[in-house]
Amino acid sequence: MTPPPAASATPQYAPGSRILVRDEEWLVRTARPVRDGTMLVKAVGVSEFVQDVEATFFSELDEIRAMVPEETRLVQDTSARFRRSRLFLEAVLRRTPLAQSERGLALADRFLLDPLTYQQRPAELALAGLRPGSCSPTWSGSARPWRSG
Repeated sequence: MTPPPAASATPQYAPGSRILVRDEEWLVRTARPVRDGTMLVKAVGVSEFVQDVEATFFSELDEIRAMVPEETRLVQDTSARFRRSRLFLEAVLRRTPLAQSERGLALADRFLLDPLTYQQRPAELALAGLRPGSCSPTWSGSARPWRSG
């Protein structure tokens, strides 16, 4: 029977995992060993100051800390009607891409606000005026379609 391979002392960073480097959060794109004990990690910024910035880190030069889900600390939301939690979840949903199989139009209404007719009607009228042949015969010169009588 052969013994199991020895675990390497070099930490492994899987693509898609999150790491903490220089007090900022990064998403790992690729990671590979370059020499004994040194890892080359290519990542893209996730936190506010480094968002969408691409960077390369060497474990020999920077302290790279893997963000482990088991270390997550849950905090109670004390805001009225769980407003902070709902805003966070909405932000996550808006960042989540649609499935490739989705063929419908992606609309962003009815999240935290109710669609109201008085907000939509002026836009509908403005767009109707852009379409050729869509003007109503009752409209004349200075007549305002949004007023009655």
